[in-house]
Amino acid sequence: MRNAFLTLLEEASARVATLEARGGAALIAGDNSAYDAAMREKALFLSRLYAMCADSLESLEEKDRAYAAARLRVFSASAAQGLSLGSVFYMSALLFSEDHRPGEPDDLAVLLAEMRRRLTDRPAAP
Repeated sequence: MRNAFLTLLEEASARVATLEARGGAALIAGDNSAYDAAMREKALFLSRLYAMCADSLESLEEKDRAYAAARLRVFSASAAQGLSLGSVFYMSALLFSEDHRPGEPDDLAVLLAEMRRRLTDRPAAP
């Protein structure tokens, strides 16, 4: 049976990637308004991410639930901060650490990979 939390996280990661791609295309086209809109939509989505995943977190073991919940809370709080500041630059930097390099996964993709590892590397129950 597929884990509901992983499914939500996969969908969230794909959504953020789509918004990042839309924003990148807008920048290349010189459409600052479309870029700003994509980054605001990304921040709004991320600000709600913890709440969207809260119920599915209950299916996880305690240590995995605590780890994932802490990361999701940080993502959502940072996004809410960006929205309250109204800073598109801040919004664009969400999920990217200071030492992030182009082509590397964002922090949500890193969380997804870690949760896949944690949830699929379990020893079989006797």
